[in-house]
Amino acid sequence: MKVNITFNTKSHKSGYLNLDPTKGDDIFNLTSHQIDDAECLEILVEDCLEYVPHKEAVKAIKAWVSKLRHGGKIGISLTDCNEIFKAGFNKSASQDDLRTLLFGSHENKWDHKVNQFTLEEVVSILTNLNLKITKRRINAFKMYVEAERE
Repeated sequence: MKVNITFNTKSHKSGYLNLDPTKGDDIFNLTSHQIDDAECLEILVEDCLEYVPHKEAVKAIKAWVSKLRHGGKIGISLTDCNEIFKAGFNKSASQDDLRTLLFGSHENKWDHKVNQFTLEEVVSILTNLNLKITKRRINAFKMYVEAERE
């Protein structure tokens, strides 16, 4: 099974179980679709962790990792707060852009960010869960970390 977790319906992927919390899906424990432990070959998570308190986000990562089979991969994509702070310090982004990156656009009911991560923190969480980091990169403000359960 492959799972794609996102708030953005434009990011839905063919061949994946697409979960969207704005549609009522439980993305944190994956109980709305009764996904068993060690059932998933791949879990992709895009721009979700910023919208829940930090402790809940870390708990969700642990739940997602428990759903991975051996050899399964998790890919997490979100805004890197270090990159936001660098842009603020260097004045390479407007104040409006920085506010949106940090707090969300507030254009939709759900678009209110309450949490931020750094690439290093996501890598640390995944390695502490005994996953092997296979990719880690930052492009502009976006980070992507991919890890495999051995």
